[in-house]
Amino acid sequence: MWKTSEAFDLALLQSSRKWSTKIEVLYGATVVTTLDSLISGYIGIDDVAVRRECHFTISDADGILTPKTPTDLLTPKGTEMRIWRGLWVTQADGVSGYEYVPMGVFGVVEPEVRSHSDGVVIEIKGFDRVDKLRALHFEDPWVVADGTPVHTALADIISDRMPDVSIRVTPSDWIVPEIVFDRLSSPWDAIRTLCESAAYVAYFDQLGQAVVEPITEIETGVTYTIGASSVLMNVSRKFQPSEKVYSGVITRGQHPDYTPIRAELWDEDPTSPTYADGPFGRRPYGVWSDTIVSNEQAAAVCADTLPRVSRMLQEVQITTRGHPGHEIYDVFTVNDPRSSTDARYAVVSGTIPLVTVQGEHIRLRCREATQ
Repeated sequence: MWKTSEAFDLALLQSSRKWSTKIEVLYGATVVTTLDSLISGYIGIDDVAVRRECHFTISDADGILTPKTPTDLLTPKGTEMRIWRGLWVTQADGVSGYEYVPMGVFGVVEPEVRSHSDGVVIEIKGFDRVDKLRALHFEDPWVVADGTPVHTALADIISDRMPDVSIRVTPSDWIVPEIVFDRLSSPWDAIRTLCESAAYVAYFDQLGQAVVEPITEIETGVTYTIGASSVLMNVSRKFQPSEKVYSGVITRGQHPDYTPIRAELWDEDPTSPTYADGPFGRRPYGVWSDTIVSNEQAAAVCADTLPRVSRMLQEVQITTRGHPGHEIYDVFTVNDPRSSTDARYAVVSGTIPLVTVQGEHIRLRCREATQ
């Protein structure tokens, strides 16, 4: 979750709040203009390849922004939008103003111009920088040398394909064998292959920076509950369907230059609903990768994966007037006596409105935290 000031957090609890959305239009590293005629819009977050996306509509009464040719600013020629959501706060020293939370950097992918009796509007859809990275195919075969640390292999691909983007990297203990990715293949497919072998994730954060790190849930310390100063509105909770739940993980590594690897880990807790030797039965989840080269690495993948696919984790969807700066895998507590919900949950998707007339309600879908 984006770190905000104490004044911001206190302002969130007020019954009356004043919001602002700022959309900077970037071409290269230059802010060309700022869009100030927003009619509607939202930010979507999800734990898929494109972690962040935006959808919004602006008016263009004088026709300056309306794209007419493929070379105009608001076309998919590499134009990006940096979006911020601001809350009016009064700091301890009495100074007031908007405190902005970054919502992401998005490439324009699908602008649509519509005219009607009230004027012209432009609908814009944008995806985070993963979308561009996926399209920047390797021009020649990409070779990862034997013994390369997996975090180095991941960062090298991103820096080669997107040299102007900064990268934050958490080192890994695991190495990868020699592996070759075909010319004209997608760098994102290579990144997914490498991440799977080390329980890593690569994504672009709220400021558009590339991040390479272990799959990790982040404790925020936030509790969403009901009460006098509550920002929690609605809660729905359900159990995962049994076909999506497992009682064990089998990991295999099979690279031609290394001895085949196999590791397995089962839910051996008799009190667990997915106890492998109980009524639930032995239902294995499989992980196969030709970049796993040691028994220790395979065992680590099993240990990381099992808590996320076993124990029949519950999912919860909440509607809240809470913080707009949540990130995927943020962990918070949901306490709602009405639905008998009281547990820690990790964010897996959400929708954040950009215009107050659409309401202030943020919708978050979460699953039970495992860490």
